[in-house]
Amino acid sequence: MPHIERSAIVKPVTWYCIRSAAGTCRHWPKHVSVAINVSPNVLVDSEIVQVLQDTLGLYELTGERLTIEVTESAMMEDPLRCFDILRSIRSLGVKVSIDDFGTGYSSLSYFRNLPADELKIDRSFVAAMHNSPQDASLIKSIIDLARNFGLHVVAEGIDDETTADALKDLGCDVLQGLLFGEPCAGRDFASYLEGKPSRPT
Repeated sequence: MPHIERSAIVKPVTWYCIRSAAGTCRHWPKHVSVAINVSPNVLVDSEIVQVLQDTLGLYELTGERLTIEVTESAMMEDPLRCFDILRSIRSLGVKVSIDDFGTGYSSLSYFRNLPADELKIDRSFVAAMHNSPQDASLIKSIIDLARNFGLHVVAEGIDDETTADALKDLGCDVLQGLLFGEPCAGRDFASYLEGKPSRPT
């Protein structure tokens, strides 16, 4: 991925990933959505808005079936430009998720105008929360901050029940990690959702 992000093919690869994810998602139950990570190099290109709009029309999906994930640090390179594009993305109904939140050292002056729907707490904080009161307090602060701005909070890297229970107690909205399932192909995930014997592997 680092090599792709530094080359001219980053845009066509990203457009392909968006269309491929949407094409797979249309076969899933309507309450299930899909998230797509977007490179910082693409986030400042307004073409992504048209690609998303065309993709939603092509696969007859509503905007809320797609989520675009961007890293906090990516937005800080040109925040005004990024915020404008993120607002346009959200105007399509597509959700915006801020990935690796807490690692980008962003200013709270930007945060108050953040065009996003959810924050994803970086796994590095989650992994350390049991042995580090500071990390546990930081997670609690992020959750409280998000609540005040009407944002959902996702915690990454949940590998055990103890961590899951602790995050539930802190008020985290969504938990993500190997505790709930391993990465799998789209067709296997569809079977899993339908309650068939096969499970994500």
